[in-house]
Amino acid sequence: MIIEFYPGVKSAQRGGHWWFWRLKAKNGKTIADGAESYSNRGNVKRACGKVAALMKPGAVTIVEAEA
Repeated sequence: MIIEFYPGVKSAQRGGHWWFWRLKAKNGKTIADGAESYSNRGNVKRACGKVAALMKPGAVTIVEAEA
């Protein structure tokens, strides 16, 4: 499985990019997402690490999606 994090669209209301994550199965389908946004890249990476820690060691890879 892959935990993929990515920036959302810039928003005048939010003031810049917001970050999101999703958990994808080997077949490429999204099976979970964060259901909230993160204000910076570091915060979303930390959230991805916490999700990965719930899984079997080595079962998940964290990657940054290409924009």
